[in-house]
Amino acid sequence: MKKRRSSKLKALGLIALVIVSPLAAAMAAFAFSNWHAGVFGGAFAVAGLTTGFLMRLPRVQAALRLLLPQPVE
Repeated sequence: MKKRRSSKLKALGLIALVIVSPLAAAMAAFAFSNWHAGVFGGAFAVAGLTTGFLMRLPRVQAALRLLLPQPVE
C-alpha cells in the first residue's frame, strides 16, 4: 500500500513538473523582456508546445497511465 501511494505521488510530481516548468519559463521570458506584450503570446505558445512534447515522453505517459486508470469493459 505504501509503495503504491509513493509511486502515485512520484507520478503526480512528474506531471506537475511537466506542466509547471514550461509555464515558469514563459513567465521568466515575459519578465526579462521588460513585460513586452509581443513576448507574452510567443512565450506561452512555446510553453504549450513544450508541454505537449513533454507529455509524449514514455515516462510521462507511464505516469499518466498510473494516475488515470482505464475503464474495465
